Amino acid sequence: MALPPADPKRHRRALRRRALIGWIGGGALFALLVAAAVLGGDRRKEVETIPAHAGGLLDYHMTAEEFDRLQPGESESEVLDQLGKIGLPEGETELPFIRLFPPHPEALICSYWEISDRAYTIARLCFSRGEGVLREKLERDLSGAFEGETTVRA
Repeated sequence: MALPPADPKRHRRALRRRALIGWIGGGALFALLVAAAVLGGDRRKEVETIPAHAGGLLDYHMTAEEFDRLQPGESESEVLDQLGKIGLPEGETELPFIRLFPPHPEALICSYWEISDRAYTIARLCFSRGEGVLREKLERDLSGAFEGETTVRA
């Protein structure tokens, strides 16, 4: 059986059609991938805002007077006698609250409090691991956080 005579023009048109289909299909696939990357984006929040007075976030409260009476060097049992409880352990504290304070040495165990009579104020008390002695007390005033300013006070 003999092959039909070859038509070079027809052959070129078929090659061109296959090339166009390939390039257009590949370009469309690339455009879809780029659109998915741009529109899918990152869903993380850059800023997490948690008001210090929000109920249920810090269930450990002390007054400003109680905070001011605490002195570094007091034992954990003395602090417990004054406040009635130790505070929210760092392992159970929301990460945004922990990030509000400067990092502390590994030798300290810290707990977090809300200052109940000062709006937008939270506190961190840190005790030494072995001795159980109050080594650091810091309070953070968040009232200026809306203007981009906050203060940490010892």
